[in-house]
Amino acid sequence: MHISNISIKNYRLMKDFQLDFSTDEDNFLVLVGRNNTAKTSLLDLLDDVLNNDMKQAGFDDISLDVRQKIVDALAPNSEMSEGDRIKLLNDAAISLEVKIDYSDDSGDISRLPILSLDGGDCVTIKIIKKFNVDKIPALCQELKSTKVEAVDFLSKFSRDYMTVECVAVQDNNTREYQSGDFDQKFFGLQNLIKLYTISAKRGVANDIRKESGQDTLSKYAQSYVKEKVDGDVFKQLQQSIIETDNLLTQQYNGKNGGNGVFSTVIKDIKDFIQGRDSGDISVRSNIAMNSILGYGNSRVYYGEGNNRLPETRSGLGYMNMYAIIIKLRMIIDEIQQNNTSGMSALEHIIYIEEPEAHTHPQMQYVFANNIKQFITDNTKDIRTTTFITTHSPHFVSQFKEIDDMVLMKRDSGSVKAVKVSQAYHGQFSEYESFIKQYLTVHRSELFFADKLILVEGDTERILIPYFMDLHDRDEKNQQKLLSQYVSVVDVGNYMYIFGDLIKLLGIKTLMITDMDYAKKSESGQLQACSSNEASDTTNPTLKRLLSTVQEPNKSTIDKIKDMQYDGLIFSVSENGYILSLNGNIRLTTQKEENDYCARTFEDSFAHLNKDWIMSQYNSEKFANSVKKKIDSSTDIDFNFGKAYIKSKAMFAIDIINANEKSEQNIKVPEYIMEGLKWIAKE
Repeated sequence: MHISNISIKNYRLMKDFQLDFSTDEDNFLVLVGRNNTAKTSLLDLLDDVLNNDMKQAGFDDISLDVRQKIVDALAPNSEMSEGDRIKLLNDAAISLEVKIDYSDDSGDISRLPILSLDGGDCVTIKIIKKFNVDKIPALCQELKSTKVEAVDFLSKFSRDYMTVECVAVQDNNTREYQSGDFDQKFFGLQNLIKLYTISAKRGVANDIRKESGQDTLSKYAQSYVKEKVDGDVFKQLQQSIIETDNLLTQQYNGKNGGNGVFSTVIKDIKDFIQGRDSGDISVRSNIAMNSILGYGNSRVYYGEGNNRLPETRSGLGYMNMYAIIIKLRMIIDEIQQNNTSGMSALEHIIYIEEPEAHTHPQMQYVFANNIKQFITDNTKDIRTTTFITTHSPHFVSQFKEIDDMVLMKRDSGSVKAVKVSQAYHGQFSEYESFIKQYLTVHRSELFFADKLILVEGDTERILIPYFMDLHDRDEKNQQKLLSQYVSVVDVGNYMYIFGDLIKLLGIKTLMITDMDYAKKSESGQLQACSSNEASDTTNPTLKRLLSTVQEPNKSTIDKIKDMQYDGLIFSVSENGYILSLNGNIRLTTQKEENDYCARTFEDSFAHLNKDWIMSQYNSEKFANSVKKKIDSSTDIDFNFGKAYIKSKAMFAIDIINANEKSEQNIKVPEYIMEGLKWIAKE
């Protein structure tokens, strides 16, 4: 018995949201994606439904376009019929649907609202927050008479006119939850699913001005102690408190006739209040257990012996990790305790938000490598689903299983949850192992990018960000690249195999690749040559993408030469790449400039900037990156890179260093600059 799917409608950006759960006992999902992709909203709704009877959801939580429809339907001048108005308001309801699969015969099936033994092996529980039909006339009248804008009124008072409904659905059978059944609220959903959260707002701070018993780690430590004082530990603590009471009482009143802390004031009282009934006064210690366990009485320190320091002296990164681990241990202890006592839920959801806060990459690597195994080892035989949200490519890069990753992506104004594993289950599934390894080890930042630039190798990887800077310095370019979230990724000349990933991400992508002109040798093998001699290309990306251009009598080279430069735009469909002027992928490669058509970036750049390189060459510049000096007699041809460049990476670095100190700027090859202008556009 397990949750197979949750569905959310009309809640913030989750207008029509689906998330599938694994059948595995330990379900571990890393939610990745750009900012404002509903990662926190998912937690908010789960928390509202499971822990707050959905009382918090209101008009402000309804999806934006749906909100406007509600305002129009409730407007005093609306011509909508009452029936249509009610239908629209019902369709605009916020809902959470939980689909439970009981086909595996595990668990107590009596806990589920089974409507029919012949109704399959799944049941869905729906929690719905909607406008109360009986209150709609009063709401319309209120909106008509108020001077406040409808949006502002609904934002503040909508909950007064809304109601929460719950239904169980099994095939064509439906049963409504009766509000008087308090023992099984929402068909027991809140007992079937237990939500435990470690919020991004953990409140860690090392402000010494606020050093007190309210320090974050100390508060977590107090909570942990409170849960642990039972049995023998509790009795030992009680005995220690009694002994401490006796010791303090002696210190207060004096011992063996000596003076105590309160001796003087007690004497003063006796001097003022004399008489037979005044009696003897003493001050006794009476330490309450709650007081001992209260905030401020247990403090977290780090260091050893006399070198220990309070938590406020610790770095924020360590404090963040300590807070997560302490809180996680408390959660796991509660899950284990409930499981032992027979109160275990059908599904335990642990939701950890942004564990990377304040931490450097190495600390993130360690945490990411340990967290899944830690939870798995401590929740054996207990169904547990862990959600971790993150904006850190360092964190994501450590997950060896891409199957654990879910991309939260915006699509047509709504957020969708997509398993990243789809990136290698499409047209290019034969490259599954390569893409898995590449994504997990190298370039996880592309999950958080708005736009993507794919390049072949070291030279472009180093230079493209610099060329983006040069693009932005040009006042004619109004749309700046460096203020956008653009990821530059080197993938070699097999960039076409990332088609399924680009489709998954759904972002604007520029592919910068080389022409790699070739001709057949006497042995029939392709070898490098000039553009004039070329009959083919050795570039697999060009061949793959341009094979979609339906001109069977033309070679790849002829197709490129005959096409308009702006025509190399593609999209990815179920059948692979297709030529499309409205596509999100642009392929850019060398074109003729100054009567020369280059084969690679290196000879393209050298041809345009030969005089500049000659003027910059000295003992400090280019001496370590080129094999021999470039002068006026140097012939720039397709073989330039092989003949002259010692290190492509150093050549790129030398270009940047020299240009920043030069009065004469370099010329960026046109095919690159045109591509950058294209991707800069919104």
